[in-house]
Amino acid sequence: MLRRSLSLMLVFLLSPIAVAPVYGARDQKASASRVRQKISRLGVDSNAMVKLQDGRIIAGRIAGIDEDSFTLLTPVKGDRTGKQTDQMIITYLEVKDVKTYGSSGGANLGLGLVVFGAFFMLLRLLH
Repeated sequence: MLRRSLSLMLVFLLSPIAVAPVYGARDQKASASRVRQKISRLGVDSNAMVKLQDGRIIAGRIAGIDEDSFTLLTPVKGDRTGKQTDQMIITYLEVKDVKTYGSSGGANLGLGLVVFGAFFMLLRLLH
């Protein structure tokens, strides 16, 4: 009886160790899928700030999107013209988070409409 209860206790204590790698692999695949969707939503020629699993943050422009990776164009350090770029191929499994940066056309359009509306109201008040 003692032997049986000890073996059951040992099984229960070691079961989380055996199951943990399976959950980790699923988590990693779900994260890669989420990153792939974000990159696809941003699209080619969009500015992106990529945070990698190792803690590095890389900012650049998305040049291409593949099934298991994407290409990021990053500016060359020391280039003042901004025309020289390095090409980095990053797999989705390496990425922790993706954010967009820079101003989009819609934000500029909204600001323009607000300024135009204020100018139009000012003209109506003066007449």
